[in-house]
Amino acid sequence: MFLGESITIRNSYRNAWKHVWRFLGLYILQGLVIVAAPVAVFCAGFVVMVIGKISGYAAGDNSPLFGGLLFLLFLLLGAFALWMLLRLCLAFPVCVVEQLTAWAALKRGIRLSHGTRGRIFVLYLMGMVLNWVLTWPVTFVVIVVVTLVPSLQGQKHAQLVGMLVVFTLYGSYFAVKALIKPIYGIALTIFYFDQRIRKEGFDIEWMMHQAGMVEAGTGAPAPAPASEVQVPALPPQPADEVEPVVAVPLEPQPPQTFPVQDQDLSGTPGEAKA
Repeated sequence: MFLGESITIRNSYRNAWKHVWRFLGLYILQGLVIVAAPVAVFCAGFVVMVIGKISGYAAGDNSPLFGGLLFLLFLLLGAFALWMLLRLCLAFPVCVVEQLTAWAALKRGIRLSHGTRGRIFVLYLMGMVLNWVLTWPVTFVVIVVVTLVPSLQGQKHAQLVGMLVVFTLYGSYFAVKALIKPIYGIALTIFYFDQRIRKEGFDIEWMMHQAGMVEAGTGAPAPAPASEVQVPALPPQPADEVEPVVAVPLEPQPPQTFPVQDQDLSGTPGEAKA
């Protein structure tokens, strides 16, 4: 709607297909930074610890050092991935709205996300909780119903019951994702415009653009041609209502005198001078 496009499924796919390579490149860059880099570092750390023969890597060694180091490395890389996700999550709205390249959108998204990463983290956390809240009750109800059906009880139907439970779990997960996933996109777009308003005064810029004072996509006012500058005309006034301005001459004022009080200058010369 901001770009002047009609909001329909067909038009959305048609407009997105025009920039498919740019959006794909942006997703690839985000995936490399958020997922691929931590996974590569984790695998490299695992190989280094195995080559270094850290205590606990062998099957017969019960030392917790190897597992503890792996868990610590996993936590550190997970925190790094989350931190990069919060820094880069506004890159896609930047790429779509401002029509920037993938690399430029990443850099601008990092700048715009500064100051609102805590809110974005709460958004993702609430999305995860909502996903669990909506997925597990459906799965639990299906499991209860399946276990109460007499024809499905017994060892010979155990495989069928397991398949039904797995199918229900993934089906409910897909349905919930289809309902919740747009919330992330809508919220991130709102955060994007909110950050532009907070940092760049985008609301004022947009009103100036609507009034024709600013070119689209720029932040500086565009000077209007001299032929298009309109000077508001004052309403005409009747001649009888216009009072002439009369100059009144100022009378000369006599010089003012101030009385001088008698002062006692007795005493030493220094005191009198002071």
